[in-house]
Amino acid sequence: MSDSSQFQPRAILIIDLISRATISGILYGIALALYWFSAQAIYPRLRDASQRKGSIVSFISASIVILIGLTLMALNSRLVQVAYIDNDKVYEGPMPHRIETWINWLGIVLDALTMGIQLWRVWVVWGATRYRVLITTLPTLLLLSYLGMEITITLLVQLEIPVPGRTVTIYFYVLYALATATTVLATLLVILRLLSVRRRHIKLMAGGSDFGHQYAGISAMLAESCVLESTWTLASLVSFIVESPVNEIFSITENNIAIIAFLLVIYRVSAGRAWNSDTDRQLSTMRWNHDEQSTTRETTTGISNYNLPSHGPDLVVESNLPVTHVVV
Repeated sequence: MSDSSQFQPRAILIIDLISRATISGILYGIALALYWFSAQAIYPRLRDASQRKGSIVSFISASIVILIGLTLMALNSRLVQVAYIDNDKVYEGPMPHRIETWINWLGIVLDALTMGIQLWRVWVVWGATRYRVLITTLPTLLLLSYLGMEITITLLVQLEIPVPGRTVTIYFYVLYALATATTVLATLLVILRLLSVRRRHIKLMAGGSDFGHQYAGISAMLAESCVLESTWTLASLVSFIVESPVNEIFSITENNIAIIAFLLVIYRVSAGRAWNSDTDRQLSTMRWNHDEQSTTRETTTGISNYNLPSHGPDLVVESNLPVTHVVV
């Protein structure tokens, strides 16, 4: 029976190697495919002057994210080489330290972009309501707090400032909690809004419509709310609290998951299937037209059911006026 004190480091090293060398590569391949689909969806929109500006912004942001993912994959490969080939499973020395510092800084930039798009979706989905500013205030504050904590920890590591172990543990607990709170809250806000619209639309449209399901269907909720990233972040927090070796998988691959969630939103926006500022108006117009058609059908049905008598014994006309014969 193996000693747990020896098994734990060995398990962490194996998971770390597989996560950096294999799982990250697979996830980046998925992200690259989504980037290609997004670029194909963006290209036709560049010809439309009204959509050109937004399409350029989407393409540039998607390109920055996919380049950051490529750089992170290259840095992780270099870290694997230094740690497992050159130094025999040792993350020590100036080279691994510099690589991890670069990974941390790129992670901060990536978090700002991927979490920022979640707040943008919250802002857009709640755009037609009076509570838009109030709804987005709390997740924005959480995101700023998270980025501030992330920058602080990265600076402490880069400058090699000595920090008590208990303080470092508290920092990481707070960091995980802020990341989870930001993504989960943004996800819940988007899902609640889409569920509300979906329920109202189905009720008024007697089962809904293809247009309504496009913007408030189950797949739309999953993509619009970045539920993949929220689930991954929550699992990372839980595995960190219970001190499970599986946390290595979540912490190392969370950047790739964030990229995939980001590109899913970009693809839906570029394909014209994402919620935008006109969606509320379009759904309201559909409901208005549906109500008018229902009223017209009810009126027509009522008139057709009322049959006027034509001739026969039921119609009796009495007149005492003389009858005049006109001869032509």
